[in-house]
Amino acid sequence: MRGSRLSGKPLAHPVPGDVMQRTHYKLWYRYNAVDRFLIWYTNERDGILDFEGCIPSFRTESALLAYADSLSVTVEAEASGLHDFDLVQTWLADPQPHRVNLYVFLDAWNLFGDVARTLPAVGGRFIELDSQLGTLYDKLFWANNLPAMTPEGERFVPEWSTIEIEGFTALLREGLSMLIRSLRDAG
Repeated sequence: MRGSRLSGKPLAHPVPGDVMQRTHYKLWYRYNAVDRFLIWYTNERDGILDFEGCIPSFRTESALLAYADSLSVTVEAEASGLHDFDLVQTWLADPQPHRVNLYVFLDAWNLFGDVARTLPAVGGRFIELDSQLGTLYDKLFWANNLPAMTPEGERFVPEWSTIEIEGFTALLREGLSMLIRSLRDAG
């Protein structure tokens, strides 16, 4: 994991007043064949619990829960499915239209957006790309054929153009780089 351990400061620190109105969840992710956790929240705006401009990353769920407890933050028992950034990294090494992983890419795009909004100092380039690729996001969203959004018996199967693959490549590369630069080992 890139970066150092979260400074020598105690984990308990002042948090913004709205943190208690947020609903916090464990977010499970894989990067370089290592599974770890971070704290994702939802409210009027989704984001990632951060500490001094970095994202605490935990080796175990118990370490995450101990950290949250030190902040008096309740983490919901429900955990996310795996965000597999190894799959994103593999695709970026050879970005082919027939290998677009709809579910993985949509999850990654959404998480990268949450990171960029949480840490705007490192998220500027991602936010810029995101704002330019709204129609690509929409196509990816509809291609996931979410049951609540897809009429029974219908299925959208997209074809990806070269320009769309270039858009995915730029956005996912920037998003993954931004996330990895922001993560810090918190135990």
